[in-house]
Amino acid sequence: RTYIRIYERYNSLVEFFHLRVYKGLMTGKEFKIKRVTLDMTQAQIAAELGIQANTVSRYETGDLTIPKTVELALETIEARAAGHID
Repeated sequence: RTYIRIYERYNSLVEFFHLRVYKGLMTGKEFKIKRVTLDMTQAQIAAELGIQANTVSRYETGDLTIPKTVELALETIEARAAGHID
């Protein structure tokens, strides 16, 4: 069990490094944290982004890479929620 946990942690770090550091892309975990912080369901954030709810699910599980355009749109939603833009 310890080996499996170490392996899973290693894979998680490799994924983070590859997506965030190497490619400069948001990870699924980061996406989910932002969505939950906004107090939105997958369906709600999908509607705001103009995508399907199952796409949001696939982003969050890491099955799909999050495009930079979606990341920027999510940042706009965050800014609007914080009252920084109308």
